[in-house]
Amino acid sequence: MKLSSETLLHSLARRDVPLLGGESAVFSNARSVARDSLGRFAKETNLRESYRYFSPYANRWMDMDWHSPIGRELRDADYRCGCGHDFPDLEVHKIYVHNGCCSVGEGNFLSVHPSGLIYGSFAEASKRYPRIVEQWYSRQTIGAEDDFVRRNTLLAEDGVFVYIPRGVRVEHPFQIILTLDAREAQYLELRNLFVVEEQGEASVVFCDRTQSPVPYFTQQVSECFLGAEASLNFVLLQNQHDEALQMHHVYAEQRESSRFVSNAFTVRGGAVRNNIYVTLQGQNARTTCNGLALVDAGQYVDMHTNVRHAVERCESNQLYKTVVDEGGESNFYGVIDVQRGAQKTEAYQRNANLLVSPGAKVHTKPQLIIHADDVKCSHGATVGQFDEESRFYMMQRGLDPEAVNHLLMQGFVEDVIGMLPVVPLQTLVREVVGERLRGKVSSC
Repeated sequence: MKLSSETLLHSLARRDVPLLGGESAVFSNARSVARDSLGRFAKETNLRESYRYFSPYANRWMDMDWHSPIGRELRDADYRCGCGHDFPDLEVHKIYVHNGCCSVGEGNFLSVHPSGLIYGSFAEASKRYPRIVEQWYSRQTIGAEDDFVRRNTLLAEDGVFVYIPRGVRVEHPFQIILTLDAREAQYLELRNLFVVEEQGEASVVFCDRTQSPVPYFTQQVSECFLGAEASLNFVLLQNQHDEALQMHHVYAEQRESSRFVSNAFTVRGGAVRNNIYVTLQGQNARTTCNGLALVDAGQYVDMHTNVRHAVERCESNQLYKTVVDEGGESNFYGVIDVQRGAQKTEAYQRNANLLVSPGAKVHTKPQLIIHADDVKCSHGATVGQFDEESRFYMMQRGLDPEAVNHLLMQGFVEDVIGMLPVVPLQTLVREVVGERLRGKVSSC
């Protein structure tokens, strides 16, 4: 399956598996809008600029012949992942997504609790809880000027659904274990929905892992809604092989006094693109967006953020770091958008990049768009190599150059890891990142 607009529309007409939501009006209407607008913004300057560095890497996957639907013979509702996705000293609610099929284990697609908490398969939730789904589905993405998001709306068959009722605080994180295992190149679309109502609280951790060496193209769109005084911690742990293209579009909408925290850790992948779009629509809302990418030969990581302050008295902070080695390339494209009337805004953005070798390449473009006159905003970017004075000082104390470089890299990334909301998760990520910085391949 080529990823052209014409082929996608033809693919829709001959699907032999149900699309997400089936013939439900809310899903079919969203697909109709996506179909009608597909390709409309392909030549827009802002979109072309946004994907400027990503496209040359992604084209290798775009031109492939993909097998769709993805290996249905491998789907298993009771699949158990055995590749080390356990968090020591941390109890979690597990959601399995194997080759596009979402379940909660023991033959169940959804888990429903007496408190009103619901989590599991989005496709199943759309059948059993249509009123909840219809209230939130595609509300943020219906007008998205991105053909990749439109493709997801057209072709997604399942995904993760988490609903936190008003006042429910979920103590243990949701661990979403996404695994891919097939014999031929596979293309997968997932649509996720996370709703945290007033005064609710939850943490979500994505663990993405490939288990066979064939090429994969995985695209996810996650819509997050936070009610007044709600809290959501959103963590991405991306660790796929060099034949994988991965895209994750995260949309978050916040009401008053809510708190959204996003942490994206890209440990490995052929080409990775993370888009984080946050809209602060209630006073005193707070957003924190952090990211860390480790990139080496032939790999590419793209981090794109757009934090929109729509009302006054909100706060946002962004910290993104990359460590790029020989032949690797990364790009940071970040926007703080303070709209008219959003007075008393505090918004800060920083991108720091460490070039480990001469062949490493980094692009960075932090931006401020301010339409208010009573704000505190700053942005900045740094690109540099190892501090030779620090290296000399440490080698004088008996450390060999390789050990010195590792310690400097570990120190460079530590503040991002330390911002993770759960201590056992910090420990796990620190170990995985440490192994990766030593040149080893490690799994979460």
